[in-house]
Order: sequence, then structure tokens, then C-alpha cells
Amino acid sequence: MNVDRASLAVTVMAKAPIAGEAKTRLGREIGYTAAATLYRALLQDTLEVVSTLLPTDAVPRHHIVCPDRRHVDLLDGLFFSGWTAFAQKRAGLMGGIVDAFDAGFATAANLVVVTDADSPHALINHWVSCVDLAAGHDVTLGPTSDGGYYLIVAKRSAWPLLPDLLLATTFSSDTICTATCDRARSLGLSSALGPMSYDVDTGPDLARFVRDLQSIPDDRLRHSREACGNFDIR
Repeated sequence: MNVDRASLAVTVMAKAPIAGEAKTRLGREIGYTAAATLYRALLQDTLEVVSTLLPTDAVPRHHIVCPDRRHVDLLDGLFFSGWTAFAQKRAGLMGGIVDAFDAGFATAANLVVVTDADSPHALINHWVSCVDLAAGHDVTLGPTSDGGYYLIVAKRSAWPLLPDLLLATTFSSDTICTATCDRARSLGLSSALGPMSYDVDTGPDLARFVRDLQSIPDDRLRHSREACGNFDIR
């Protein structure tokens, strides 16, 4: 990684692993309890991966943003030392992402990475590429095959424009990644796309994830491996 780790902050957007609230789309296929169990494992692995890539230090630069205080309380004890969880103030997912950037830049970081809670495979494979790319652009996104993104990185210089970037328009979920890049350029911000990955939102996604685990070292994503071992993947 070419970027100085001391200049980075990271925030994970996370819910508590509640059956019927976490990974509901996948839950309709494998059951809501199973989907919540998988989500919990993915979240735990995400925090482990980030802590490996960006070790915690004396400066509190690791945050978790939750939809509300109930989720913060239910996550108590799930995340590791060095992480600070708080409930978002703005409404909606995009409002939470803006809050996440505010928390990161408040630590005096020059680059802030905001990622979801359930893409540890994407972080293992593409974190370095995305962060290195972000050094030369105001906004960088890691795209997913369904049109979304697994992370978004912004420079401190872009901070004042992030509410306009993320809140001033309505995005469609199947085009939100490219539309965000287009919106950034309309605001005079340079943008870039990192390597493609995918979300684990459907049965076929889960089957792909289980296959991909075979190419990741056995000591990585240990929580997800354990959770997936309980599924009958065909």
C-alpha cells in the first residue's frame, strides 16, 4: 500500500445481526436466522480484516456507524478494542455514510474509507488497490456487480462537498456506483472505480462466496468459514 496508514481512517456501516433485519433478501432464500448468522460472521471478519490492514493505534480512527442506538447496544461486545460505534444522525443509508465521513475526518485523517459490513472478501482482495487509487482522486468507489459499491473513499479536500454528492439527489440501487461517480464529476470532483466485486445477497452469491473462500488463506475469514459450513450449498 503506497498510502501512509497514519493518514487513513475507516468507518464500517453496520447493523446488529438481527433475524429479519440483517440480510433480508438472502433471508428469504435461506431463512432469516441463517442469514443473520452469516451477517454476524461477515461483520466480524470485516472488522478483523480492517484491523489487519489498518491497525488500531492511539488515534481513534476506527468507527462503526449503526442505523440507531438499538443497533449500537446490540452490537456491544461484538466489535473489537479500538473500534467506536455510534448511531447515525442523518436519515437513511446515504445520511449514515455522510456521518461516517464526518467521523473519519474529525480524526484529522486525510483519506477516509467507508465500507459495508458484509464484504470482507472484497476488502482482502481489493483494499490496497482502492486506497492506492484514492491517493490520486477526490472520490474512489469499489463497485459491485449489482450496481452498488463495497466501499467509498474520499479525500479531505472533498469533505465539504460530500453532503451534496451523497444527499442532494436520489440514486437507483442498480446504478448508484456509476451515478455517484457522475455526480462527483458534476461537482468538480475527480472520481475513480476500483476492482469489481460482489455482494452476498442471494443464494447464487452465497454459493460463489463459498467457492471463493477456497482461494483465501485458511486463517482468513474464519467466522465466515464457520458460518458457511452450516449451510447446504448446492
